Amino acid sequence: MGHPSAPDLLDDEKNTYVMINDYRQTFHGQVKHLREDKEFLLQSLHNLYLRALICESYELISEYCDKTKQYELLKSEKWYLPLRLVRNCITHSFRWNFDRLSKKEKKEIKFPITYRSLCISRDFQDQPLSFDKFNWVHIWNIHIDIMRFVEEKLC
Repeated sequence: MGHPSAPDLLDDEKNTYVMINDYRQTFHGQVKHLREDKEFLLQSLHNLYLRALICESYELISEYCDKTKQYELLKSEKWYLPLRLVRNCITHSFRWNFDRLSKKEKKEIKFPITYRSLCISRDFQDQPLSFDKFNWVHIWNIHIDIMRFVEEKLC
């Protein structure tokens, strides 16, 4: 089995977009780059997958734990803080910004933050999220731990 093929670029009257299941990622002013620059397309798809895998997972599990009064259990997981920081980076222009943390969080967080092979340093501040620092191995590890947590620990 080879690599899955990249989704096709689709067009409507105004935009170019890709569809992945029910998720639509629109590329507004970037159509020329997407059609002519394969590296730009690959980076755009990587960012799309990160948003879907990291951000959506974080939002779903956070909301569930909040509503079922299991948020403290969630926060006690080793992967919670790295997941939250990566999610914040992704949702804020793919740049690390620890200044957005609450005062309480800033006091509690001790850098570097490590989780398996991932290490988040205070030096990342204002730097772009780079694939050499956060790659598919990290994403997969977080995914496995989230699934294990949901299946084995949550009510």
